[in-house]
Amino acid sequence: MFKRYSFESRICSDEGCYKQANLCEYAIKLYDKRRHYELKNHDVGEEILRFEIKINKMRKLSSYSVYHLTDLVNNLNKVKDILPELWNHVLLYDPTMDKITREKTIRYANVNYWIDLKEKKNRSYHYHLKKLNKIMAKNTCSIQAQVKNIMI
Repeated sequence: MFKRYSFESRICSDEGCYKQANLCEYAIKLYDKRRHYELKNHDVGEEILRFEIKINKMRKLSSYSVYHLTDLVNNLNKVKDILPELWNHVLLYDPTMDKITREKTIRYANVNYWIDLKEKKNRSYHYHLKKLNKIMAKNTCSIQAQVKNIMI
């Protein structure tokens, strides 16, 4: 999930399978870039997570003072913060937690659980999201934070 929007599976003939969450102003796309390269007969070796943003409306970029292509180059220091900021909103169940914690939180690994919560009440969704984040902060290798640090 991304900001309460479900990732939908997509298939593209030249890119393979990927997940995408569509919002009004932009779309977020996640996929394994290694698979993409393998389809083109390139050997990469290790998995590569690709996290992309596709901007549909300029309002997202205008908040970073980007109105033209030259502004993008001139404000690169500001714009580079977009992906890590958005990455924080990806609901990622970290599988590196210990067995006991995983057994207690296994329902959080199911996307249908989050979809049901989203449809019921905003308050329940946020309560369980905070609870999961607190548990993962104490009991995992913090994969999401590691990925964010690589982005920065």
